[in-house]
Amino acid sequence: MKSLALISALIIVFLLPSAAQWTAKPVEAFDPYKYSIEKNIECQNGAVVSAHPLASKVGFPS
Repeated sequence: MKSLALISALIIVFLLPSAAQWTAKPVEAFDPYKYSIEKNIECQNGAVVSAHPLASKVGFPS
């Protein structure tokens, strides 16, 4: 009975982690600095809340 438990433990310790490597997909290259920002205003009336009046005007055409 102890030998069966030992064999089971060895299978779990050595074979299951390597099975995860077989099924893993390669990671695609990701460039965190290649992005674009799109700002759209889709309203007629609105309010901007900020700590300073000049900060509320940033980004909006006057």
